[in-house]
Amino acid sequence: MNVSWGVPFQWANEIFTFTGGAGSASFTWATANMAMYIPLYVRCPIQVRGFYTINGATASGNTDIGIYTEGGTKIISTGSTAQAGTSVPQNFVLTTSQFTGLSRGRYYLGVAHSDTTGTFSGFNTANTELARMLGCRLQLTALPLPATATFATLGTAAPKLPIVGINTSGIAL
Repeated sequence: MNVSWGVPFQWANEIFTFTGGAGSASFTWATANMAMYIPLYVRCPIQVRGFYTINGATASGNTDIGIYTEGGTKIISTGSTAQAGTSVPQNFVLTTSQFTGLSRGRYYLGVAHSDTTGTFSGFNTANTELARMLGCRLQLTALPLPATATFATLGTAAPKLPIVGINTSGIAL
């Protein structure tokens, strides 16, 4: 559905509605070795020093988190790392030589997990609409995260959205 408000451009090809739902909850990864790519906009230069997730009630398998260009080229990732700790944040710290500067712009935050037993905290309900509105993409076989992502659009049964983020040192010099 396209909607026009009399402007010479449109914001998106489709309009999705988000009906809400419960807050964060513990959930299993939808498919073993699947990667989810979450759009990210960096407003000013940053230095990536690591990543984090919030683990759910069960820790199992391995997770890989990384940053991709808008075109799908991997910039940096943690490598496959054992999920550790339950119902707590897990930090994925990069070594000093891995610290990576990001300029202002659009990127994807990629997250892949090896099994469907380990759980994450995240948005467990109304996930399909929210993930599609955000512009999330997925890749079915992507652990460890590949050098080049093959972005697939989300179907009607999108994976849930994990709480995941970047640890920074502030503005990169």
